[in-house]
Amino acid sequence: MGMIIYTFTFLLSWGTTSSVMPNSPENDFTEHTLCQDDDYLALRELYLTTDGDNWTDRTGWPNAAFFNVNPTRPAGIDVDTWYGVNVDFNGCVTELLLFTNNLNGTIPPEIGLMTNLISLHLYNNQLSGSIPAELGNLINLESLRLNTNQLSGYIPPELGDLFNLETLRLYNNQLSDCYDENLMNLCTQLEAISSSNAAISNGNTFDASWEDFCNNGTGECLCTISLSLTGTISSNTYQAGNEITADGIIPAGQKVQFKAGQTILLDNDFTVESFVDFSAEIENCGN
Repeated sequence: MGMIIYTFTFLLSWGTTSSVMPNSPENDFTEHTLCQDDDYLALRELYLTTDGDNWTDRTGWPNAAFFNVNPTRPAGIDVDTWYGVNVDFNGCVTELLLFTNNLNGTIPPEIGLMTNLISLHLYNNQLSGSIPAELGNLINLESLRLNTNQLSGYIPPELGDLFNLETLRLYNNQLSDCYDENLMNLCTQLEAISSSNAAISNGNTFDASWEDFCNNGTGECLCTISLSLTGTISSNTYQAGNEITADGIIPAGQKVQFKAGQTILLDNDFTVESFVDFSAEIENCGN
């Protein structure tokens, strides 16, 4: 007796609607287009203000004539093919790496439009003028390297808004000595990574940890309101307008001075080893 095999096929019909899914390209179009438009504007200005036609490598970049007749992003432009430009999956620029590329001119404030930037490396060029305050808008920036240029003026305090910044290198420029109001946010909010071979320009390395930069003379931030010193405290004069607190250790052979306008607090864990020249004085900041 033969065996009869029945095959049942179940057809499932899923209901559909005309609404757009939350993560669909249609829903994200405006946001992605906006970042691409802003990025184009910033890259265009950088090219035009730094003599892009004479860059060492401008592979993929349009020329100045193209940018002059296209002040806004043309349809179909793909900045990901431009030398030194990297983008994320949405087409937003995350890295601008144009170091050692003969950029000659000023950094345009439009760079502050590139809010998805993680790395901005323009070092070892011929950039002049001041550092735009608009760089403080780059809230996702982790690495900013403008060293070895001809930048001048003060460091904008707006850089203190860059809470994700890990690396800041500004040495080998003609930047003026810093002053308290200018760098208060930087000194309290940022931690830049030191470089063992940082070159000195105008008395400042501008490439040290922010504790070192503001507190021990690597940069001249003479009147920080308060200092809190921990760990190993090396030879230097530490100054504050109001208060210095310390719970670290001064190793043998160091020469350390504390100068504070009102109070010097030494924690129970504060240690001074043998053969240390140490003094603590209530003295107006900057004297």
